[in-house]
Amino acid sequence: MKIAVALNNGKLAGHFSSVETFAIYNATADSFEGPVMRAPNGAGREHRPYADVAEALMGCHAVIAGGMGHRIAEEISLSGIEPVISAEDDEPAELARKYAKGQLRRGQFHRCCHSA
Repeated sequence: MKIAVALNNGKLAGHFSSVETFAIYNATADSFEGPVMRAPNGAGREHRPYADVAEALMGCHAVIAGGMGHRIAEEISLSGIEPVISAEDDEPAELARKYAKGQLRRGQFHRCCHSA
């Protein structure tokens, strides 16, 4: 399965809207590969629409971020990708490994008060 980790300055993005790039890892029962780096469209935009990140997340099973609003989480879910909030601040590869093993401690989605 492909697992995307949202990054800002090489670290887990504290909020999905601030993502600069995605580190994509491929995890199977026997192997763990990556990352392949993919940048979203509209770099530098705050509260970007899902359309800006859809291409970068194509083929992924899940996307991990440090925070995410309900609205974007719903859009991600509707595209068949599991939105995941990490309660941990590990290195991106370790977050993806923990997710693949079902060991990632999860945080809470938050309400976003910004208009679309």
